[in-house]
Amino acid sequence: MTISAIATGIITGSAVGFISQFFYLIILFPIAMGFAAGVGISMAVKGGKVRNPILAAGFASLTGLIVYASMNYVGYLKFKQDVAKQIVAEMGTGENSDKLTNDLLKEETGDDGFVGYIKYSAKQGTKISRAGSSSGITMDANATWVYWLVELAIINGLAIYLAYTAAAEPFCEESNDWYGDKAWQGCVELNRKDEFLELLKSENFLRAGKLVLQTEDLELPRIDISRNSRKTQRF
Repeated sequence: MTISAIATGIITGSAVGFISQFFYLIILFPIAMGFAAGVGISMAVKGGKVRNPILAAGFASLTGLIVYASMNYVGYLKFKQDVAKQIVAEMGTGENSDKLTNDLLKEETGDDGFVGYIKYSAKQGTKISRAGSSSGITMDANATWVYWLVELAIINGLAIYLAYTAAAEPFCEESNDWYGDKAWQGCVELNRKDEFLELLKSENFLRAGKLVLQTEDLELPRIDISRNSRKTQRF
């Protein structure tokens, strides 16, 4: 799970970070990142047979954080590269570009390195505009922080949902495997719902089965009956 969280987070975040150097679609990109993070952890949940939804959600949240941090770290590397080019253009050499970059960040934000870059980026604000348009809305530092938190919430929310639901799916302890996909078995008229449930609770399955209709044309609302079968069988 840990390896999956780190690998999924770095790969997804780095890919989006690279693409965002050319264009960035608000809302859509965070959704895509959250989906990728959720799918990655869900695969680890299934492969590792993790049946604890809270644990799965925790790793999904970690993956979301790594995704967002990796995306911004790519931006940090691009920022350092741009500053180094500017230093070379002005001074003729880029020998002390890292030190001068950190000095700039330290002067502007009080921190250097990646943390200083994040604070500096927030201070510069975030511009939202239509694709191909030079006009748009520029958010100040406070609004930028809120906007980033919203993006992170979208990423983590979707990742947690996918991982949680994957871990919460039925698992057969006897065969040590997940149950298969649901198979539709029939339906019960809504006005016979209470009778059907009482028969199931009393384990009177024969009479309960007689209430199940093998037709998909029964008017809604109705009670649909599905069955999950084990993928593997022990003999």
